[in-house]
Amino acid sequence: MFKNKRAWLRILEAFMAVTVILGVVLVVINPKANNEEFDKQEITVLQASLLESIAKDDKLKQDIINNNLASVYDYVGRIMPFNYNYSVKRCLYNEICNLDFTLNTEVYADEIPIIATITNYTSDQAYKIKIFSWRK
Repeated sequence: MFKNKRAWLRILEAFMAVTVILGVVLVVINPKANNEEFDKQEITVLQASLLESIAKDDKLKQDIINNNLASVYDYVGRIMPFNYNYSVKRCLYNEICNLDFTLNTEVYADEIPIIATITNYTSDQAYKIKIFSWRK
């Protein structure tokens, strides 16, 4: 009978040790931090992909040159995840393109040049489109 009690105590000790080790591992790994890092990479790749597809679409490029950003906003809005807000801004190529307002959160931004024609290029026909996005 005494040996049986000792076996149960060993099993209980092993279970407690595994529980403590698992708790420490979960605290060190912190899945939320890894998830946020994944979101950062995901939104960065998404913005780059959006900008590349805008640059390849002749109608969207013409709308940008004509300063008609409504179609660009619609296009970005269809693809941007629902948990992100976004803003699209058109600037001259040699200007600094910033948001018109300030936010107290991390903002992700990417830009791509949009040129009217390469053959008759002048600096007033070169624009860049910039997408800003942030978590809601």
